[in-house]
Amino acid sequence: LYDGVWFDTVALLIADTTKTYSNTTAGDYIRTRAEGFSYLVAASGASDHDVATGGGLKLYISDTVVTPEHFGTIGGGGDDDAIMTKVFALLVTGRKGVARGAYTLDSGIAVTATANMHLDFEGATFTSIAASSISEMLYLGMDDFSLVAKMGTWDADQNTVKCVQIRNSSTGLLRQNVFPGG
Repeated sequence: LYDGVWFDTVALLIADTTKTYSNTTAGDYIRTRAEGFSYLVAASGASDHDVATGGGLKLYISDTVVTPEHFGTIGGGGDDDAIMTKVFALLVTGRKGVARGAYTLDSGIAVTATANMHLDFEGATFTSIAASSISEMLYLGMDDFSLVAKMGTWDADQNTVKCVQIRNSSTGLLRQNVFPGG
């Protein structure tokens, strides 16, 4: 059984100001009850951490699968670009990502990857604030690596577009998938 630090939700963990480096040790784990997430406390001088709390603790996501919810997003109406960019930053290092919620993007996300990436966004709904860029809301630039991708629904002003562009830079191949209904 884990007898370390628990928070009820990710939102409470990220907002917390009571846990600081004066009462928490680098290398400790912090877990959330509602989501079942696990974080490793980084050293105070770390600059490669995934999440920071209100109290200044720097945390690494220690779960095998990364989700937007690890970063505190609740989706559904807000601008989730910054959070989705953080998710993709971890995915390009070879981590697996899963998203199942409703997310709103403003300017789209361009991802350049040099490692294997596994993303599973089947069942996720992405809404674009900038409807003119909906066909490029996710642009993946790849260089000789394997991609496993399941994409969800992309929605711009209630005009559903199910599309993802994938480019393999070593061959110059551009593949644009537009799924049924798009």
